[in-house]
Amino acid sequence: MIEKIRHFLLVMTEKYEAYRDKQREKAEKKGKKVRKLSPKIRKILLISMACLLVFIIAAESYWSWQSKHIDADDWLVFETNYIYNARDLSEQLDFTVSLYLNNNIDEEAYLTQMEVIQKEYALFIADREETKEKVKIRPETYSYENKLGIESCERSYDLLGKLINDCVNRQIYSDKEKLGYVYLAYGEELANELAVVQACLSIELK
Repeated sequence: MIEKIRHFLLVMTEKYEAYRDKQREKAEKKGKKVRKLSPKIRKILLISMACLLVFIIAAESYWSWQSKHIDADDWLVFETNYIYNARDLSEQLDFTVSLYLNNNIDEEAYLTQMEVIQKEYALFIADREETKEKVKIRPETYSYENKLGIESCERSYDLLGKLINDCVNRQIYSDKEKLGYVYLAYGEELANELAVVQACLSIELK
């Protein structure tokens, strides 16, 4: 910032000197004298220009900060897109695991479908993380409800990720009884977190 101020003052001083030179040339042609500014007035002008530049830079910084920050309520509403993604993946996972546990698909088909689910999960999580890096939540806008909803969203994504990883863990999926137990345990936790999000957002996850 200091370098910007120095550069600004230097440029303005050069422009002012060029302007004074032109005025002096015109005055000399007409046989007149150009009155010089006193050091005190020059100092006042330089200080005024510096203050103006500081104000402009501060205003730009403030609006830049504002554009990257949103209210907690707005972020929670924005999370709805990702919650629907999580819901859809959860349904795909439930369908795939159910088919496998009921011997309607073999292990190869099960793992093929699980690979698709893993990729879709990775894509939507990456998109969400990229968005989170671009914006920040204003701390003063948190309330009990929106903070609870945002935290439940985070836990929902984490639980879904852990559940997907466990479902492709050979030590788990090779033992269908163990897979069923793990799936039910995580599934219940995930359903509870989604219920909290639904209550905070007042939405219906159909």
